[in-house]
Amino acid sequence: MKAPWPTPDRNERSEQGAALVLAIVFLVAMSILVVVLGNLATEASTATSNVRDQTTIENNAESAATFAIQQERRSYLPALYTVPATPQDCLPGQALSGPLADSPYKISFTVWCRGSQSGPSRTVDFYVCTPTATASQCTSAGSKSVLLFASVTYDDSPGGALPLSFCGPLSNATCGVTLNITEWDVRTADS
Repeated sequence: MKAPWPTPDRNERSEQGAALVLAIVFLVAMSILVVVLGNLATEASTATSNVRDQTTIENNAESAATFAIQQERRSYLPALYTVPATPQDCLPGQALSGPLADSPYKISFTVWCRGSQSGPSRTVDFYVCTPTATASQCTSAGSKSVLLFASVTYDDSPGGALPLSFCGPLSNATCGVTLNITEWDVRTADS
C-alpha cells in the first residue's frame, strides 16, 4: 500500500533542517555581538568615569598650588630660605580638599615648599601632595606622592632700610612685585 503523502526519494536532498540551522547560527552570532557591545559600553563608561575623576584631582591640585603660590607671594616665609633648604608646609593648618564628583570620598592636598634666595629674587618650589605624604616623601626625587610640581620665581622690592629677609606684612617692602612660573608639571598626567 502506498502512503497518502509523497515521500522523498532517499537520493533526493531535503531542505527541512536547513532553515533551523540558519536560525541557530543567526541567534548565536547576534548573542556574541550583544555581549561584545555590552562589554565595550561598560569599558567606555568606566574609562569616562576614571578620566573625570583624574581631571577633578588635577584641577583641585592646580587650585591648591595656585593658592599656595599667591600666599607665598605676599606672606614670605623666612624658614623657606634657610641653607640647607628645608621643606616647609606652605599652608600650615590648611588641608585643601575637594570632593570628587559622584564619589563617596574626598581627596585632600598638602603643599610643601622649598626655596632659595638671591638678591631681590627668590625661587620657591611647590609640591602638591596627598596629606599622608611627609615632607621628605613629597619632595624627594621621583616621589609618587607628588600630584603637581611648580617652580616660581618672585621678584621683591625691599623698600626702606629693611633687609630683604623682612619682606613680610610688617615691613615697608613690597613682596612678589612680579612672579614667573618657570615650571608647572602635573605629575598625575605624566603616567
